[in-house]
Amino acid sequence: MPRYLLLLLFLACCCHMQPQTAQRESIPLNGIWNFKLDPMNVSIPVKGSNLVSKLPETIVLPGSTDQAGKGYKTQDMTSIRLTRLFEYSGAAWYEKDNIFVPQGWSNKQLSISIHNGEKEVVSDMGTSAYGVPAFTRWYRKTLSHSTLTVDAKDQRETIGKLVSFKATRDGGQVRAASSDAYPGIEMDRQLTLKKNKLTDVFTARSTDKHTYDYVLILTDKPIFAATGKPITLNDAPVYNYITKAETRTASAPVSCKTGSTELIIRLPENQTFEIITGEAPGIPPGNERVNEKYPTHLCYPLIIRVKDKNIKVETEWKL
Repeated sequence: MPRYLLLLLFLACCCHMQPQTAQRESIPLNGIWNFKLDPMNVSIPVKGSNLVSKLPETIVLPGSTDQAGKGYKTQDMTSIRLTRLFEYSGAAWYEKDNIFVPQGWSNKQLSISIHNGEKEVVSDMGTSAYGVPAFTRWYRKTLSHSTLTVDAKDQRETIGKLVSFKATRDGGQVRAASSDAYPGIEMDRQLTLKKNKLTDVFTARSTDKHTYDYVLILTDKPIFAATGKPITLNDAPVYNYITKAETRTASAPVSCKTGSTELIIRLPENQTFEIITGEAPGIPPGNERVNEKYPTHLCYPLIIRVKDKNIKVETEWKL
């Protein structure tokens, strides 16, 4: 999968839209896709967010390259082990001509998740827990999403704006904005992917002072060099779902490890901020294939807290 197509998975409006019902809507993407193998990893020409020319082959998804007869026909067939009829290892390009989004989805959620090639590093827990007791009190709350919570309140229903999308040979950039998720607060988010580095810049501006909580919902516990101090979070009932909370204060870039991924957190020079970490309900039991990678059923919220009129947080991920 090309990296700039992976960027579509990162496409995120600044806001979290609370679903009106517990039914998850989806658009089926199965069917015929345009396709091309890229064994030399030379990429293909793009202009803006579009391919310059249509990919020359087709493939039916879901399905593998082996099933579609793509790759190199295996010559050394044997009966003593499983052998693919067609073998291939390398890059491949997939393109869908048209994906129609219903008009009624114009104010639906576009939330961020980050995948490092093996598992989600930052997860959208809000779409994984229909039917469990904490659904309305945790999973549907803004705090359980990787976005911005202001003054411990949920974002209101809003329509975010896609400002720009640009694909490059080794990544791409997407930017979105919202002006009415919170009254009087302008929010802007820009994600830039270049090879294995993803940079997320989230900005919020207001004429009044607020408590800003920039949240990342991690699937692995973050490890910092400095030990945190225990803290009880009681800003609102939803914060009670975060247990074993610790706080750290910083005024310079801070780095941590989460699983195999390195994360660097930056704020404007000399601005003091608080880093709050803890445990919260994650992907619930029930889907054993998914739960193999997330056996604890926990997530690890990382909150960057700033009390000011404005906030600008830059996080850099080395995936």
